[in-house]
Amino acid sequence: MKKWLFVLIVLVLLFTAGCQSAPAEPVEDAAPAEEAAPAEEAAPAEEAAPAEEEAESAKEDIMFTGTIELPDEIVFALMGPFTGSYTAGGEDFIQGAAMAIDEINAAGGVRGSSITLKQFDTQLDPAEGANLARNIVSDEKIVALIGPWSSSTVFAVLPIIEEANMALLTPSASSSGIAVSPVGFKVSPDAEIYGSLMVHLAIKELGYTKLAVIFAQNDFSINLQKPMADVAASLGGEFVFEEGFTPDTTDFRSILTNVQNSGAEALLLACYSQEGALIVNQAKELGLELTMIGDGVFFDKTFFEVAGENAEGLYAIGVVNEVANLMDDFSSMPQYVQDFNTRFQERYSEMPEVWERPTYDAVYILAHAVDQVGADRAAIIDYLETFECMQTQTDECFTFGTIHWPLVDLKYYVWENDKFQNVSDAPETDYLPER
Repeated sequence: MKKWLFVLIVLVLLFTAGCQSAPAEPVEDAAPAEEAAPAEEAAPAEEAAPAEEEAESAKEDIMFTGTIELPDEIVFALMGPFTGSYTAGGEDFIQGAAMAIDEINAAGGVRGSSITLKQFDTQLDPAEGANLARNIVSDEKIVALIGPWSSSTVFAVLPIIEEANMALLTPSASSSGIAVSPVGFKVSPDAEIYGSLMVHLAIKELGYTKLAVIFAQNDFSINLQKPMADVAASLGGEFVFEEGFTPDTTDFRSILTNVQNSGAEALLLACYSQEGALIVNQAKELGLELTMIGDGVFFDKTFFEVAGENAEGLYAIGVVNEVANLMDDFSSMPQYVQDFNTRFQERYSEMPEVWERPTYDAVYILAHAVDQVGADRAAIIDYLETFECMQTQTDECFTFGTIHWPLVDLKYYVWENDKFQNVSDAPETDYLPER
């Protein structure tokens, strides 16, 4: 009994001593910090909460579980047309990349390492892109490149990036030659598949046999147009008119007059959306009544703002997620796509355009690669070829594989009553280009 009484006395003494030492902590001196609280009120927690919540939900989709030691800072380069003749694509790049990076960093980064983005403005000039590429590869902190926007700029940049053995992930450029490079990866489907499916839609779905195509004389559009004649012949159709135009063309009336005189039943537009809008408007002006078919770049609000009611009846091909900015009802979309739309609207007060999603995806894919293999340029390339499945905004089970671009589900759409309507699924696997 005495023994337990002794232990009890000791415990009481220790507790008393602890209480007496508490005032030594400078509680009163810390009062000024409480006065500084308005700084926190200036950025209300209520407003910041959605960003934190979106970061946490994104973290659930792609968990960082690697064990390789990482630097404190992980640096990606972002190359695009941020000034010049086509800034819309560059703005999409910035919005998509910034959203992904902020989500990751707000959730603790890649196992504690923050991601930093360095921007390089090509002004849509391939020569400028090549100059910037030399700066990128000479910066040892940069582990991978996201971009550029156009196929022509990618081809100017690729030899420099390839020599440095650095991965290049372009969210938008889709020419087949990009994926031939050991370092070139495309987040969007291949241009030749889009071109083949435009012909398939015209002949097999819509029943036309006499086709015309107008294409821009740039790498993307030429690649889009490349398989069309062969596919048409294989399906029992033919091209009765084909003509290219220089990228600075704004008057298409003489070309459209020739289309009208050719006897074509459908006109395929292998070009960018801003050119397509001019063609659609001038065709209506000339009274040219025939079905028009575009590719994935026509899922662009700018196109419909310029074309207006003249866009009625236009067909296009794309990934279901690409049309999200042009649909009134998102309930048919996967939940993770709906969640992205909500987070994007909360952040930017608008719906995403075409290129924010694949740019967002590129950041997460590279972050996942760094998590698994480290901030090593060569190891990142190897990983991109071998990872098997990742949920992205581009596809629910995204993978590059050895072909360096994703096989995603494409669909045929028609623009009716100010929104896209799904026509049918597209047989993309029937038209895989040879490698």
